[in-house]
Amino acid sequence: MPPKAYIESLRLKYADELLAGGFSVTDTARMAGYSDAYHFSKIYKSKRGITPSERRKK
Repeated sequence: MPPKAYIESLRLKYADELLAGGFSVTDTARMAGYSDAYHFSKIYKSKRGITPSERRKK
């Protein structure tokens, strides 16, 4: 796995934990190191198949 992909996977894993903990999508994006919630949501959905909001509701 290339370093960039590995770092992305770590960021998404951290985002999963934050969303499960009840943090908002905006706060999660910021804390996981994404530039904005829109960019984070696009990447999250492309990698996880659901939106961050859907993950947060689970």
